[in-house]
Amino acid sequence: MPATKTKSRASKARKPPAPHGQLRYSNPSGVPNLWTGRSSPVTNRYGTPLAVYRIRAPFVSESCNSGPFYYAAPMIPNTDNSKDSDSECLLMTQEEQISRICEIIASMVPIIPGSVIPEYLGRLSVDEIYYMSRFPVTQRWYQAITSTNPSYWKGDKIIFTQRWLEAIRGSKGENHPVELVSWEDATAFCSKLNALCKETGLTERLPKGLEFALPWVVQWEYASRAGSTSSFGRMANGMGGNPLKMAWFCVNSGYNTHAVGLKEPNAWGLHDMHGNVWEWCENGGGQERVYCGGSYDSDVGSITSFSRHWDDKTRRHTRIGFRLSLRRL
Repeated sequence: MPATKTKSRASKARKPPAPHGQLRYSNPSGVPNLWTGRSSPVTNRYGTPLAVYRIRAPFVSESCNSGPFYYAAPMIPNTDNSKDSDSECLLMTQEEQISRICEIIASMVPIIPGSVIPEYLGRLSVDEIYYMSRFPVTQRWYQAITSTNPSYWKGDKIIFTQRWLEAIRGSKGENHPVELVSWEDATAFCSKLNALCKETGLTERLPKGLEFALPWVVQWEYASRAGSTSSFGRMANGMGGNPLKMAWFCVNSGYNTHAVGLKEPNAWGLHDMHGNVWEWCENGGGQERVYCGGSYDSDVGSITSFSRHWDDKTRRHTRIGFRLSLRRL
């Protein structure tokens, strides 16, 4: 009989099983599955490097009803003390600049003096009225005043899961909080904003005697609590703060910033007081300053009203931004 060809099982090697906990990606609503299964870094269709991460939590969103899916987290460069190389000069007309300054002024929310007694210390008191911006300073506002946008999380550097969700909401990145700004950058922004208000006559729209500045820590925490003694303040419906409804943090952020105002505000109308980006405050001593509130990669215990860290005032990071206050200097 003629010899028959037999396939050798050894000639066709099987692929080894994926290591336990390796990233798995589902494909909601036709979004291309960009995970190649390689252990080396890959990039998505927007050019953002992706890293192999063990599964930590499903990316859950009110806009995604096809079930939870897992994400590939972006590789963030070491940007501690240097501005992003993509920062460019973004000039605009005086009319556009005045329009955005008016947006900033319109976003200021009055904070009525009072006191609360938090669970971890004594009385927290504020003696005079001041204002806090409804949102952290956005890239749109920052580039209107400084003509630059140092942020890492802008344009095509927002990972594709976030881009897919925000395509539905109409966000293009400019409404994300500005980051990669030091305390010195933030105070310089406030000084320039005050100068522009004087030059354009917009100081007439501001309360007399008050100027833009970073808030003191006591002002930031008092506004964050919104009259409550709990760790996450109070929501607009009067209920205690819910971090999943009020904050972008490690459980739901996809490990990048999100457009401001997408989460529910606290009882005083302030958005993103918890998570998204840490926010510089005025307090400090020597070379160090305080930032509060947690960021997109913080755990739930680090996004409370009393969460804060000290750092060098020249430090820049993709997790740190700031919020404006209107107060007596």
